Amino acid sequence: MTTVGLYSISVRGLDVPSLLAWAAREQIPLLHLRGGPRGFDLARRAPALLATWRQRADDAGVPITGITADLDLADLFTGPPRARAAARAELGRLAEAATVLGAGWVRLLTRREPAGTYLHALYDQPVPGLPVGLLVEPHHPAWLQPAARTALAALLARTPRLRLLADTAQLTTASARHGGDGVFAPLLDDVGVLHLSDDGIGLDGHRRVAAHVAARVAAGRRIEVAVEWTGTDRSPAACLHRYRAARAWWDRVLHQQAAEQAPPPNPARVVGRSPAVMTEKEQPTMPTSTTEPPATAQITDLLADAYGLAGARLTRLDGQVAINYRATTADGRVVFVKHYQPTADLAAEDDVITQTRLAGRHGVPVATVITNNYGEAITRHASTALSVWQWMPGHTIDSGLTPAQQAAAGRMLGRIHAAFASHTASSHPSPKASKWLNPDLAKREATISRLLDTINERAEHDAFDRQAAATLAERRTQLGRLPELLAGLPPLHTQVLHGDYSPKNILFDGDDITAVVDFGPAEPYLAAFELGRIAFDPRSIVHSPDWIASGLTLVTAYRETNPHLPAADITACAHVALIQLTVSLYGVKEHYLAPGLDQDDLDQFWLLRHHAATALFDRMAEAEAALAQVAHTSNPPSR
Repeated sequence: MTTVGLYSISVRGLDVPSLLAWAAREQIPLLHLRGGPRGFDLARRAPALLATWRQRADDAGVPITGITADLDLADLFTGPPRARAAARAELGRLAEAATVLGAGWVRLLTRREPAGTYLHALYDQPVPGLPVGLLVEPHHPAWLQPAARTALAALLARTPRLRLLADTAQLTTASARHGGDGVFAPLLDDVGVLHLSDDGIGLDGHRRVAAHVAARVAAGRRIEVAVEWTGTDRSPAACLHRYRAARAWWDRVLHQQAAEQAPPPNPARVVGRSPAVMTEKEQPTMPTSTTEPPATAQITDLLADAYGLAGARLTRLDGQVAINYRATTADGRVVFVKHYQPTADLAAEDDVITQTRLAGRHGVPVATVITNNYGEAITRHASTALSVWQWMPGHTIDSGLTPAQQAAAGRMLGRIHAAFASHTASSHPSPKASKWLNPDLAKREATISRLLDTINERAEHDAFDRQAAATLAERRTQLGRLPELLAGLPPLHTQVLHGDYSPKNILFDGDDITAVVDFGPAEPYLAAFELGRIAFDPRSIVHSPDWIASGLTLVTAYRETNPHLPAADITACAHVALIQLTVSLYGVKEHYLAPGLDQDDLDQFWLLRHHAATALFDRMAEAEAALAQVAHTSNPPSR
């Protein structure tokens, strides 16, 4: 068990002596006090009273190791001279209070955007000398932008007693906006304190940040850790429950890092998702890892020990990024078990779970993740990692959706997009979209030539060889039209999406949707891509003679629940679907270069998609005209 303290903001209704007594009784080893006017206002407390509190802390065996200020770092560097002097004086008084209390540091906020004269001041204006250490907590997301990171690094380099306080929630949010682990990881070399910040959603979404800090602790770095609970109920009982759950969560993160004794692998980002039947873009290829998954006996043991699901019988289901099971317990309970492979990106899996929960809060029927006895969504034990989910009723549709199912799918996608539009990451740039809009046509031409050469070199040609040769020749011609297709696109809207919304990830009972599964992480991408992909799904195009009307049914229903997507995106969604089908060689490429486990299915999938692309090329003008009419029609009332 590692030492994990508590930040006093986590509990309400206790003065300092009562807080110390309660912490001692509940075996909380250390405290951080909120020291500004919104907390215990330590700068205006009499030194004698502070000394009394120090004695009580010593008697209780619960040291006060740090205090936080309401001051912002910008208060020391910007504004009128008198205001700067007042801020520095206030900081000095807090530092004196910290000294009396036996605390080793004072923390400043950094909520103001680092820009302009403030940013320049970080290079040349000195930080006040204090009798204790000084921490700054990067609040504003812009601190992870290159200019601000450089200025902060310069300030840290020239101020020996200045360190950082890393808040898991704030760094997770900021890194999602400004580029992921690569932007915050270097800052963590200057971290002196970590706050495990739980606002009621839990800590699973913060695992990337915590894992980076835990790796440094496992390597011998001294970093102080405390829980910061900011949920609605901050009674002592509620706080204690969240504190214990967070402490157990941190111990497991730290144990995992210590066991690995090295940074985890960074495989290609093929993210395993929430429980689902395998989708077309995740049909399996042979894994490159030679590590075999643990025996199912280890999974059943974990289910019993970590979840209380005793005597489970496992039935293997489809899935390759993860190995999926239907588990039936001795008392007849049925759950879905996702067993992650050794190369799985578990931090991304945490993000997937967060997105699934977010969709559920907005009325989307989703599977509920079942947490283990420690409150964790993903259980990690030795080399085994798994998650357990509610078993959802319903089935997928493989032969094309009926009009009623198209309408239901459209309304549900609109609800998801409307819910995710306000996600913080929706305002971020989308490198994925930029890459999609600038495909490497020469590379695809070269791949087609390689595939045709492989076919021609075969001594005997089977039926698929002949079909592949014909469709690849047609695809080469279609690729020649791609520059014109790309040039015809309007500016397109990006936001956080479902990530893989297709018939394989929608469960139906008749015409009603019972569950949407297989959410992706919170990454912005083209809304028209996801809309066009489901509205003009290859199965619908190939199996429905009037596939344009079928697609319009879905798009019209989509606008009922998301009337805010720009008309240009609505009009262009079939255009976008055609571009995706044209650039993709999925299925035929695997057949000749890296055969998958279900290659016969992949072969048929290639032929299906190629026929759909050809149909879209033939009737694109008609489809776009119909979509434009829908896009510019007054929105129907939401249901």
